[in-house]
Amino acid sequence: MSLKEINIKRLCYLFSFSICFGLLSPRVTAKPKFSAYAEQNATHTHCDLDELTSMWPYDFTEAFKRSQAWVLSIAAGEKYEKVNLDQSTKLSFRPKSEGSGIIWGANKFVITNAHVVKGHKIIRARTYQRQVLKLELVGMHEGLDLAVLKTNTVDALEQLPSACYTSKLPPIGSWVAAVGHPYSMPFSLSSGVVSAHYRGRSLKEWTRYFPGFIQSSLTLNPGNSGGPLINQYGVMLGLNTATRQNAVGMAFTLPVSRIIPLVHQIIMNGGFKRSHLGLSLSELSFLKAQKAGLKSPKGVRVKKVRIGGPASKAGLKKNDIILSVNGENFNQVSDLSWRLISSPPMVPLSLEVIRYKSGPQRFLVNLVPEIDSIKIKSKK
Repeated sequence: MSLKEINIKRLCYLFSFSICFGLLSPRVTAKPKFSAYAEQNATHTHCDLDELTSMWPYDFTEAFKRSQAWVLSIAAGEKYEKVNLDQSTKLSFRPKSEGSGIIWGANKFVITNAHVVKGHKIIRARTYQRQVLKLELVGMHEGLDLAVLKTNTVDALEQLPSACYTSKLPPIGSWVAAVGHPYSMPFSLSSGVVSAHYRGRSLKEWTRYFPGFIQSSLTLNPGNSGGPLINQYGVMLGLNTATRQNAVGMAFTLPVSRIIPLVHQIIMNGGFKRSHLGLSLSELSFLKAQKAGLKSPKGVRVKKVRIGGPASKAGLKKNDIILSVNGENFNQVSDLSWRLISSPPMVPLSLEVIRYKSGPQRFLVNLVPEIDSIKIKSKK
């Protein structure tokens, strides 16, 4: 057999093999959607970035540009220390704590996490224009890890915008980003997705359980504390507060809806007067809802009532179902808990309650919140 005949046989076998396994299928000729640039410029390996980025879920380029003007770098410490130079010494500020801050409101206050500035006499902020400002503590709420500060150098902040924010929660699954100064690396941006709403946090260093945090897959590091959570438009959604210890991609953010009343009370009173009610709540199960005559779970169940507390004095009992407060309906424990503890102390609340006793009974209860004993640190 000649060499030419052998080569012809090999080609026939290869062609048959290709047909059997679809190697010559038309699918091979299908081109990726984003290959227009490469097709027009066959000698290059570049892709059309404009076409590619239009396929991405979000681009934070403009959001970062908008937000960096109202995000600050915060450094706090006890004193100035002597630093030896070649032929002299000078005083230099050595921070013991670092974080991020946000310019807030028309009067240009600064908000950050309480743990960033707690216990420190000297607090400094640096703007994106590298201007250093002296800050003073107005007040803080350690439980919710929020501090409000002010500066005497008002002129410096007059040229900078305040944070643009929304109290609307971002949808679960939507992309968000954090702007901050992790490990002293200024104006760093990291992104992730919203994992859940209404997460509660109860840590040893916190004196109470506080509900309603936004959980996201962001990676936060030391220095990110007190910085904003933003959406793709550069709008602030909350204050980045903490991460889960020994976990990756589990960040917790205090939402704007919680921040607004806190900041207002701290500015007005030097602290936040948290109401005490003497009860604990839990989600309402489908079976308990049916027993109470409800077609579906509506409202929140009273899990426990402390003897002698405001709820006990008002006549609330275990397994009562709270449907509304002052006419406002609630189905989430976190929302109702926040509504109750953030109500002004000594101002009566009207609760619509269902109690099952040989049949569902619906009635109103007047509950008078008392001032909680939680510590409030302030300085005016």
